[in-house]
Amino acid sequence: MTLTIVTFLMIVGRCTILIYLVFCVPILTTILYFIFKNDTAASSSNQELFFKNFNFGGHRGSPEKAPENSLASFLKAKEDGCDLVEFDIHMSSDGVPLLMHDDTTERTGNANLKVEETKWEVLKGIELKPVKNMTDKIPKLNEVIDWCVENGLKMLFDMKNDNIALIELVAEEIRKRNIYDRVLVSSFNPIVPWRLKKIDPRIITGITLDRSYYSYSDDFRKSPFTTNIFAHF
Repeated sequence: MTLTIVTFLMIVGRCTILIYLVFCVPILTTILYFIFKNDTAASSSNQELFFKNFNFGGHRGSPEKAPENSLASFLKAKEDGCDLVEFDIHMSSDGVPLLMHDDTTERTGNANLKVEETKWEVLKGIELKPVKNMTDKIPKLNEVIDWCVENGLKMLFDMKNDNIALIELVAEEIRKRNIYDRVLVSSFNPIVPWRLKKIDPRIITGITLDRSYYSYSDDFRKSPFTTNIFAHF
């Protein structure tokens, strides 16, 4: 008799858990969806304009003809017929958004400094390593945006971390120029596009994926970011 009661209680307990899962999990999932969802409709018209008449893009400009992520490289990309340039964004220790692919300047510059620990006053003096006898300096993000707008190039921002201060600065650069249909912001880190949409749903965002990754944790470039010349072609 005692064994029968115990068995009955176990069955009831399992049924209670099953009922909880069936009814509560969908409700909780729905609540979380509405809490964290972003307004994608706000950027739909901008997306259409962004991709209209788009044919070619230059990855970090034209890095085989000029130093990557430089104005010289973007000029070469334009001369080669590109409609868009992609570039990588970091931020200096004193809060200046700038263009650099790696965490450090070792691979592309004539000094080895960690970008986020160095002031802009120092970084702007670094000479980029020459490509085809052409060199340049590290540009600020706002300088590059202005140059691209003046030269009719669309832009793809590749943001390297989810620093909220940098995300807010990027959103402000887009907002104050009203260039929502000329910029797409992407990242390997899914937090970046999510935060951008929360700040301004009109911004076009994307997630950069590599088919060899199953999740963001598979991205070996999270931190510290690679200085390997073979990384991220």
